[in-house]
Amino acid sequence: MSGTVGVAAWVGAGNLGDELLLRSTLRELDAVGLEALVLSLDAAATERLHGVQAVHHLALARHLPALDGLVFGGGGLIQDRSSVWSPLYQGHRPLLARAARLPVVGVGLGAEHLRYRSSRSAARLALGGSKELWVRDEPSARVLKQLGLGEVGVAADLAFLLPTPRTPRRDDLVVSLVGSSGGGGLRPTRRGRVATEPPPRAITQWAAFLDEAARRTSCAVRFVAMDLVRDTELHERVAARMQAPTSTAPVGLSELPEVVGGARAVIAARYHACVLAVLAGRPTLAFGYAPKIDALARAAPGSVARFDHDVAGVDAARAQVGALLASLDTSLDPEQRERLQRDAARQRSAFRLLRTLIDA
Repeated sequence: MSGTVGVAAWVGAGNLGDELLLRSTLRELDAVGLEALVLSLDAAATERLHGVQAVHHLALARHLPALDGLVFGGGGLIQDRSSVWSPLYQGHRPLLARAARLPVVGVGLGAEHLRYRSSRSAARLALGGSKELWVRDEPSARVLKQLGLGEVGVAADLAFLLPTPRTPRRDDLVVSLVGSSGGGGLRPTRRGRVATEPPPRAITQWAAFLDEAARRTSCAVRFVAMDLVRDTELHERVAARMQAPTSTAPVGLSELPEVVGGARAVIAARYHACVLAVLAGRPTLAFGYAPKIDALARAAPGSVARFDHDVAGVDAARAQVGALLASLDTSLDPEQRERLQRDAARQRSAFRLLRTLIDA
């Protein structure tokens, strides 16, 4: 029996990490014989990129009669850092689906500390009636359990369900830094500031650090913008101050796993650049601006070395970059990656449950 489910995540906003999550979700839905209707900020772009039917992200109510269920996630949808309205915006999708008596599952979700009582109430209402609820790490599980959502499964990021890249290693360092934009305000559909705009000193420190990493490894530096709008400007500013050979050419979604997976090493503040590096078994220097990166570093200590996302953290990494990369290169543990892949696979039960409920 066929069936169509809505997919409510953060799609069509130009962030390659979020598009990786959608790609993984679509693979899992296809595996259980379900079709997807994706809610997207840019439906036309989503249809071109993924070859799937997509509609405007606020059009769910109009399409509910055509749906048999809803997938909520993955990604860091439970937070009020980007906007005070974000929990209400994100939460209205599962609420609408449940009001229409559709089964809802949450997969690959990330949750951060919610600052406002309204945020906590919105998240509790949105997720409380889910048939299954999976988060990507323990910090996210703690946030949801504090809301009284006791039945929360801890898995791993949905991107760990993607095929393992088998690209031969190149002589370059992949670098993925976090650019910033105005935000943190009222509009839930405009990403908030995830890192403050780096001052000139920070640009200089990043350039010096990456030059040192390139010198120690005899590698060129390949900047990979996970968010083409936000990250590219920062990458170009850093590259302009560097002595080592650099590239800031855009990388598309289809080539992203191979580009990251073929690197000599990965230096990243972008979470999904780190995830892809771990998936490919590449040594990673991660700069933590959010709990999700800290959680990944704890889950794969033989693959990821974590530093603070500030000038002091960059200085610390620069001081030991050669020894760190050599150490990580010799201590990479495939079992850590395989464990994360097994953890991610646990949430396949949610997709199977949707199939069962639709068939009933």
